[in-house]
Amino acid sequence: MKKIVYAVLAVIIAIGIIVIATVGFNVDVIYSNHREIKVYVGKDYNIDEVRQIVNEVIPKERVVINKQEKFNDSFIIKVNKISDEQLETLKQKLIEKYEISEENKDNAITIAEIGSLRIRDLVRPYVLPIIISTLVILAYMCIRYKKLGIAKVIMQEIIVLAIAGALLLSIIAITRCPVNRMFIPSMLTVYVLTIIATNIQFTKQLENLKSKEEKKA
Repeated sequence: MKKIVYAVLAVIIAIGIIVIATVGFNVDVIYSNHREIKVYVGKDYNIDEVRQIVNEVIPKERVVINKQEKFNDSFIIKVNKISDEQLETLKQKLIEKYEISEENKDNAITIAEIGSLRIRDLVRPYVLPIIISTLVILAYMCIRYKKLGIAKVIMQEIIVLAIAGALLLSIIAITRCPVNRMFIPSMLTVYVLTIIATNIQFTKQLENLKSKEEKKA
């Protein structure tokens, strides 16, 4: 049974590596190349009405719409693909809907080209804290489970963490799950759960070892 599980994991990771190497991850709008349209209407608005207008112009594109300020008078539209013609149409619809004057339209509606954020740039701030945390955890585990063999404990923990991380990344790539703000939390969750699981396993191994020693005694 274990061999089958290991084989399945190996296949998933292999496919994941191929997908990542060929087409990469499915990066969400906020992390990919996109146009950012900031709109100041100067009065209250309904976000659903904004979404409806956007969907009329670009119905098939991935779009993120957020409030820009704590006051309900401005919002930001982020979209991966929108032609200049569609952009002009969207601007006109927004101008008509929110009665933006011709004199103020250039200040009320601003457009910016936002470059993509690389995955490594997204992960970089967390690398050093994770390394330090891992070293501290490994030191603790070496002390607690030294009877199992320090080298064995370290190697097993590193291998399991590597496999868990590779498996999660492979699943994200294969399923085309978008890389968004949940990417880092999901990685950290898997990291913590993996450490908890290996600790439980090491504890069982240590208890079994103590039982054998007691029987021999």
